[in-house]
Amino acid sequence: MLNVQDYINEYNCLTSVSAAYNLMQGQIPHPYLVKGQYFDVSLNGRSNDKHHLSFAEFVELLVNPSRHPSARVRCKPNRSGTSPNGRRKLSELDWSALRERLSAEGVLTKSGLFSNAAR
Repeated sequence: MLNVQDYINEYNCLTSVSAAYNLMQGQIPHPYLVKGQYFDVSLNGRSNDKHHLSFAEFVELLVNPSRHPSARVRCKPNRSGTSPNGRRKLSELDWSALRERLSAEGVLTKSGLFSNAAR
């Protein structure tokens, strides 16, 4: 079973997944758990399309971002006291570190699909 608490830091940021670096702000945004409970995702890229996804559901989106090419997730910098800085496209996220970790733990197969042990 995937346990999000094993993957987020004390600020509820999923630091093994990061969005494109913004040189002007000097901050790298990360998806985070809103209210410590869910990831705020828009599947069609519009602000009025809100989905509250669990960690497992969010990872499923990351495995195959082409299913929802306009999908965006709310991100914030990896620091306490920072506010959200908007949604980032899933296709712009670098989640190679998380993929490696999930593969090493047997959660994902080499093809990027969930293993039966993860469900």
